[in-house]
Amino acid sequence: MFDLSAPTVLDRAIEWVAPVYARRRLHARAAMSLYRTMAPGMGGHEAGRTDSPELRDWMPSATDADGDTLPDLSLIRARTRDMARNEPLAAGAQNTTVTGVVGSGIAAKPAPDRTALGLSDREADRWESRARLWWEAWAESTACDLEGELDFYALQDLTFRSVLESGDVLTLHRWRDDRGTPTGTRIQLVEADRISTPRGRPESSNLRAGVETDPDGRTVRWYVADHYPQDAVGLAPTSGNWTAVDPYWPDGTRRGWLLYFRRRIGQRRGVPYLAPIVRPMRTLGRYTQSELMAALASSLFTVFIRSERGDTMDSLDALAAGDIGPGPGGSERSLRLGHGLIAELEPGESIESFNPNRPNVAFDAFVTSIQRQMGVALELPFEVLTKHFASSYSASRAALLEAWRFFRHRREWMVANFCDPAYGAVIAEGVRTGFLEAPGFFRDPLIRRAWLGCQWAGDSMPQLDPLKEVKAAEARVAGEFSTREREAMELTGTDWEQNHRQREKEERYRRAAGLAAPVLEGDPLPTPDPETEVEA
Repeated sequence: MFDLSAPTVLDRAIEWVAPVYARRRLHARAAMSLYRTMAPGMGGHEAGRTDSPELRDWMPSATDADGDTLPDLSLIRARTRDMARNEPLAAGAQNTTVTGVVGSGIAAKPAPDRTALGLSDREADRWESRARLWWEAWAESTACDLEGELDFYALQDLTFRSVLESGDVLTLHRWRDDRGTPTGTRIQLVEADRISTPRGRPESSNLRAGVETDPDGRTVRWYVADHYPQDAVGLAPTSGNWTAVDPYWPDGTRRGWLLYFRRRIGQRRGVPYLAPIVRPMRTLGRYTQSELMAALASSLFTVFIRSERGDTMDSLDALAAGDIGPGPGGSERSLRLGHGLIAELEPGESIESFNPNRPNVAFDAFVTSIQRQMGVALELPFEVLTKHFASSYSASRAALLEAWRFFRHRREWMVANFCDPAYGAVIAEGVRTGFLEAPGFFRDPLIRRAWLGCQWAGDSMPQLDPLKEVKAAEARVAGEFSTREREAMELTGTDWEQNHRQREKEERYRRAAGLAAPVLEGDPLPTPDPETEVEA
């Protein structure tokens, strides 16, 4: 590229006659060269060109995360919710994601750090058993819900669904002392619409969309309205109150989380999952509806009424409405599209058949192409998005594995941001009441972390060929690339220790009944224990 700042022959000549003027001229040329280098559209990237027809009118603003998100967030929520209610593909994508991530529920298995706590296997097993009893008494009852309607696994479903549909959801740990329940910890979910800046308070750099932060960007409080922007009759209350919610209890323990997927630095509110496909989904829905109506019309005897008066469109509109005015002699005519039509016409009118050539043979290929693009944005392969597995075993399994990567990532996010905090609060209450003995739990944060060790397991990945999957799991265990505990969790979503104890019990019963106990080839036959042997 030619360097505009380099002196030319003319510059040298001027320098010999007028050095000062030549220096100014050279400085101006250097400044112009720098400007052209840094000005928009003058760089080396095609994406920054402003002189190409494709990019000339595309000048999006470059603002911070809140500037790109908050002005349109309410409208985006309304549109994605409407899509989730009325667009089959949008509803299917959201339901598939919730089912893949949460499914029947993400279950906890207490697993304290035995080495760090100096526990023997017997002591650790006993503590895990009591911790599981305490946890399941809370999680498997509606006592965990402040409203008393859902158990913990249903709360997981509702929480994750709210994040997908609204962009974020506020989860709060509350305390409620009810009779008949051993625990007082409750979870309250607050929908995204209620988190807003109080009326009369201006938006500022540290208060945006109901989220107030300190100079470091750390959330110090949320403002929760006691009403929705629009109530059930479509009108907002004339007056409303906002509650300032602190994320921490007075002792510094965390009590609230605004759950959303953060995509940019400084982002304070989440964006709905379906936001990237709103426009193509809406357009595809309208196109599908038009093709459906065209196909319906083509199945009927469809006609145009042509008149010498030139009011063809008026007649067509009337025909669609079922009324095309008075007939010959002043009689009323009422015609509708149908399987057959006999019309009494005015002088000068004629009927011409209409054939829209539907169904459209290219419809499926075009819709499939658009669905593939939307699946990329949603991280759902086309086969999983449409529940259509018509290709080979390898291709179908690759689609399931790709979707499973997405589901596992979201499940780990749910565990870290929703499940683990709830488990910590419930176990802390068990230690505080004396049901669980955990020395150093409230004194040392590292000891507390060791006591709160937990493994979470959800539904396993779907299997196209279970036999192949089992053989692969056996090979991984035999090659010491995995453990039986991990494989049991991955294949069936069960606990290996519980499976092992149940198998031992079954073997004892089978031997006591005189039945041959099936064993794996190469395994020694278990020796009966006289003290635990059951009677036949």
